[in-house]
Formats: sequence, C-alpha cells, structure tokens
Amino acid sequence: MKRKTQYLLLIFLINTSYLIAQDAHYWTEQYGNRSMLLVGNVIGSVEDLGTVFYNPSRLASKQNSSFLISAKALQLVTIKVKEGVGKADLSNNRFGSSPTLIAGSFDLKKVKWLKKLHNHKFAYAFMSRYNYKYSLDARINTTYEFNGDWVGEENLYGSLDWTKSFSEEWLGLTWAIPLNDYWNIGITNFLTVISQSANYQYDLQALGETTSGDDQVAILTRNRFRSMNDFGYVAKMGISYAKKNVKLGLTATTPKAHIKGSGTLLYEELLAGYENSNHPESNNILESHFTENAKVKFKSPLSVGIGGAYSFGRNTLHVSAEWFNKVDKYFILIPESFIGQTSNEEILNRYIDERKSVINYGIGAEWGITDSLSFYTSFSTDFSSLVLNNTKDISKRVTDGFDNSFFTANIYNFGGGFDWILKKVRLTLGCVYSRGIQTMPQIVKFPEDTNNPDTNPDDIKYTDLVWERWRVLVGFSMPINKSNN
Repeated sequence: MKRKTQYLLLIFLINTSYLIAQDAHYWTEQYGNRSMLLVGNVIGSVEDLGTVFYNPSRLASKQNSSFLISAKALQLVTIKVKEGVGKADLSNNRFGSSPTLIAGSFDLKKVKWLKKLHNHKFAYAFMSRYNYKYSLDARINTTYEFNGDWVGEENLYGSLDWTKSFSEEWLGLTWAIPLNDYWNIGITNFLTVISQSANYQYDLQALGETTSGDDQVAILTRNRFRSMNDFGYVAKMGISYAKKNVKLGLTATTPKAHIKGSGTLLYEELLAGYENSNHPESNNILESHFTENAKVKFKSPLSVGIGGAYSFGRNTLHVSAEWFNKVDKYFILIPESFIGQTSNEEILNRYIDERKSVINYGIGAEWGITDSLSFYTSFSTDFSSLVLNNTKDISKRVTDGFDNSFFTANIYNFGGGFDWILKKVRLTLGCVYSRGIQTMPQIVKFPEDTNNPDTNPDDIKYTDLVWERWRVLVGFSMPINKSNN
C-alpha cells in the first residue's frame, strides 16, 4: 500500500523524536566536597579527592592517604513544558539524591621492595558521571472537529507517556608523581558503563457519529522504546604547578574507546478507523517490530581543560575553562531494518548523535573567615553540545534518524556554602542552583482546522521547556592516618 505522508494529520501533529536528556552537557555534575562548592572551577587547584576527575596530577601533592565520600546532595529537579500538549502544560518534579563520588588514596611506602615507587601516589574512585530519570505524562479528554464527514464534534480520549533514564558510572584508578617541588603529573584510567532507556507512547481514541447515525471509532497508537548498554574506556591526564600563592593546572581527556554494547528497540504504529470523502481509501496502518541485540556505540569528545588559583591572605580566586571537541554525526543505535506490514516500505529506526564544539568556563571565590572556616561563592556555564537533526518535518512520519536526546538549553550553575576543617574531619555544607531554558516545537499540536483547505499543516508552534535543579550538600572527608590533610 502506498504510504500517505500526512496520515497522522487526522487529529494532530505529534513530535516524537524529542526525548529530554542531560547527556549533552559536560559540566552540570560536580565531584568532591570543596569542588562542589566551587561548581567545578578547580582544574588547577583541586584539593580533595575530586582530583581523580578534575586533575589527576594534583593527587601527588597530597601528603597522606585519605578517604572521601563526596557531599551527599539532595536535589529537586523540575521540568516544565508550557503548552506541551495543545493548551495543556507538561511538568515533572523529582526529588532524590545526586550523582556521587567515593574515592580513596594510598601509597606504597610500606612495601619495601617497591622503594622506587615510594613517592608515587595512587587513588581509586567510583563516580556517577550521570544519573537521572525524567517522566512527563498527560491525559486528554475533549471534543474536537477533525472529520467533516462525521456529525458535529468528536470525543477525543488520549494519553501521552514520555520517560527517559540515563546513568553512566565511571570506575577509575589514578597514578600521580611529583616531578620536582613545583610540578606534578598524573593520569586516571576510567572504565565507563552506560545504561539508557527511553519510551515515548501516545494513545488516542476518537468517537464520532456518521450521517447514518452509526458510531464510528478511530484509534491511533505510536510507541518508540529503546534500551541500551555500553562499555568503554576513558583516560584523563593532567599536569599541575604550585608555588606560594599560585596554582595552575592543565588536563586532557581522551575520546571514549568503545569496548562493547547492545540495545533493544520497539517500533510501533497503529492507525484505524479514519476515513472521509477526501480520502475514501483505507488509511489503516499497522507496523510493529521488536529488535534485540542491536548494535550500540556511544562516542565522547576529546577535551582540554585549564585552570588556576591565586591566593591573597585567607582568600583565593579560582578560574577554570575546558574545551570539548565536536563529534561528527554517527548512528548510536543501529537495529536491523524491517518492512512495514501495511506500508511495505523499509523502516530503519536508527538513532543518531552529533555534538558541536563547546567551551565551558567559570569562576569561584573562597573567602577565609578564619583559618579553619571558609565561605564559597561560584558560577559556571554548561553549554549544550547537542546538534539536532532539524531536517525532519514533524507533519510527516519519520522512520529513521531519530535524535537520541533533545535538550539544547544552556545551563548556568550558581554555588555557595561553607567548608569547616575540624581536628579529624572536614565538613562541607552548601547549595548549588542550576537552570536552563530552551525553545522547542510543541510536542502535540492540534491543527486549527484540519478540514480547512487554507490551513497549513506544516506550521510549527513553539513552546518553552524550563529545567531547574536545586541541590543541598552535606559531606565530609577524613585522613586515614593521624596527620591532617
């Protein structure tokens, strides 16, 4: 059967390729207690065990072994899409804990036969690079005139369920060594594990009456589900300089080396019961296919970071910047194609990813109230690297080239809090606020009049997506031996 390019216009236009994600941002998460108060502006001056991520070379400057549980951050994440479905808003509030870091450092001084390694420092780390879940849903119960051959307005009953979860865990081992009294070098080797799942499902039932008085029912179901797992390797190298009141650092992070990955997908389209005098032939559609063990490959960019800190009295100014290279367009998920049961056309159902080059930067200030108590204020950017596949017309059915994520908002982070050094423990209290706003096509649009020949079905209505996050931090670190860090 010949495909009808506008068959989904029977009732509305549905934009199915948009799935919110934060995996297009690199600086939204922070690791290490003090580093979180400075919202990551510590590439040249990191002092806690966040060094395994921000600059491995800084580990060589630690005098004693230590253990760190990164600040336990309780967070509230809010998403709102204004008029996401017709005139209805979509919103989601999620309260829980943020990604965290557990790390420990050690040396080999007690191993006598490894005397050559006694000035080398080592650390292990387990960190949640990303960990989030979003869910948006809406219910529709209204009347609308969409078929001029039916009597009066039709009753519409619909539901939209839109969820996505994404986690990326990094397991790292760090090595660092001082070159002299001022310079250090180091490297962290990370094994990365990614788990992602996403589901978009829209169901709509319409009840109308024909001119003969018979009830007529139309049904539309659209479902896109995918689940992916990926294993990879990333290395982060660093060099640092420290003398008197000046600290400097330079880092480089390699692109991800793919180890293995697999995915599962469901593609489903169902349309039945919609016919009128303009299209007297059958518009019924049934296309469904489930795929397992599809090829998966996540890529990440090369990045180079630079930072420094300057101390004057008890106060210190911290600055950092990091450049992330682009990632050329590629297919992140490649299932085998299939032939649609009613359209007889090939459906590829592949998901793409593409990243542009971005530079993030920030500044933080450490205000020394006493020798053991400091107050922090900070700011940093987190520009979205995502490049969207904008060639698609949302009034046409899309069977290939879906975007893996859709969150192009630039995020801005603001931090503040206190760091208190006691005899046996270092306490951290603070708060980080992050916000991003983007303009996007409306997820579900009701045409003004589908039976009016003057109506342009390709007109796209835009709306705003607002993402906000509040984090409250409570954390501690302590030295393993009696000496203080």
